Amino acid sequence: MATMTGTERSRLIKLGKVLVLFRPLTSNAALLAEAVIAKDLQSERRIAFYLHNDAQELLILGDILGAHGTAFTTQGKKTRRTLLEVCGIEIDEMTIAMQLYLWKERQTMDNAMGNELGIGEEILEEAEGAPLYTKDFLAWSEDVLRFPAAALRQKCTFCGDAATDYRVLQACGSCKKTLYCDKRCQKMHWRKEHKIACKKAAGAHKAEELKAEKIQENKSEEAEAEDIQDVERTKEVSQEDSKLKQSQTADNNVEESKGGHRSID
Repeated sequence: MATMTGTERSRLIKLGKVLVLFRPLTSNAALLAEAVIAKDLQSERRIAFYLHNDAQELLILGDILGAHGTAFTTQGKKTRRTLLEVCGIEIDEMTIAMQLYLWKERQTMDNAMGNELGIGEEILEEAEGAPLYTKDFLAWSEDVLRFPAAALRQKCTFCGDAATDYRVLQACGSCKKTLYCDKRCQKMHWRKEHKIACKKAAGAHKAEELKAEKIQENKSEEAEAEDIQDVERTKEVSQEDSKLKQSQTADNNVEESKGGHRSID
């Protein structure tokens, strides 16, 4: 297996930090406990599946990164224990082993060969007709198997899920810049930190719009002033032409008058 580069290590650590920062075990475990107590089976099932994804992803990154991924391994084990104790759900070790194998194989290929074989693309093909949580895990897996030089996907600012064919990210309606995969992520991020930043960004965006409108107004006024000047110049030229014609007519009349007197004499 090829030695992991610093760039690849940093990329994987960043993926892990997204999981730890934006999908905190404490809050998700609390939501799961509330769903269990309320006997809300639908919410319990949904939260459990996403916790299952988080546990697998953290354990995969921890194994790949070794000493650099200890924090991810620890968090992954805690999440796995929570799932087992609350829901009786076990992590699929075969899935983790397969992801590790694919990542190692990917590192032996150069970019051209890896892209041509399209390991990640084959994984995404498995998502056809699969539940959303399965699609999310497969999309994440494909992201892990990318080379650092591969084109980056846009991601949800809150949860880190990547844009895919089945998930089109939507921009915040206020600042028009921050991207989210759904309303839930937008609301969670709004409460957590985006409210203040969004108002600043929206204010800056509004200021830019007003500035652009003012510039456009000035241009319109300048264009209108130029049009008026053109009209005035046209009038002046027309008046000068009219005066010239009148003068020429008067001169002609005088000449004709003089000529007439001479003929009488």
